[in-house]
Amino acid sequence: MKSLACTCLVAGICLASIEPVTMAQAPALQKGIGVELVLTSNAAPEPEADEEDALIVTVTAKAGVYFGTNAVTTRELTERLKTRLSDRQQAVYIKADARTHYVNVENVLNAVRRAGVEAPILLTARRESAETETVLPPQGLQVRLGARPLAAPQPAEVQLLDAATITLRVNYDDVTWDELQNKLDDFLQHQSPRVILIRADGLEPFAHVVRVVDVGRALDATVVLVTPDL
Repeated sequence: MKSLACTCLVAGICLASIEPVTMAQAPALQKGIGVELVLTSNAAPEPEADEEDALIVTVTAKAGVYFGTNAVTTRELTERLKTRLSDRQQAVYIKADARTHYVNVENVLNAVRRAGVEAPILLTARRESAETETVLPPQGLQVRLGARPLAAPQPAEVQLLDAATITLRVNYDDVTWDELQNKLDDFLQHQSPRVILIRADGLEPFAHVVRVVDVGRALDATVVLVTPDL
């Protein structure tokens, strides 16, 4: 499978059109690198992300990558995760800036996957926290990496297309952001389990990808970020 940055058609809406409430300063997770987290409505509490030994990978707006507070290359990240992972069920958290290009997060996801992690958690902030200035514990959306789960029926496929063309597609049909959830719900209503595949152009703001993941969470679907074959 070719790299998503080259093969995927490109994306929804330009960063300038993201709603003002879609980003928030990251809450203090241990001692960490500050980023602007994407605001979501359906993330689950992730209190373990605040533990001292939590495995947190940060991607900054300018593509810097940190494991904890240490700057790393993606190759170094894979090796350090292999060393730190006590078992394959241990959570790995991705704390990425909403404004960074998706390709920067995709490179980290590939490094995480090479370390044997198939279901990382994307850390986000809750809308209620931004609107009320309430401090909430870490929140997150779990995703799967790679191709569709083998046991899954026909998945719904979402393509985030070139920001210049402002196109979002579900199973090759153009949709608007307002139509996205209903379109996915209609397609998945008779599917069990529900599976959504996301293919995104590398130049998309990461916030757009998380927005689709958040919709998938609302529909109780397994969301798979399609990453290159390793």
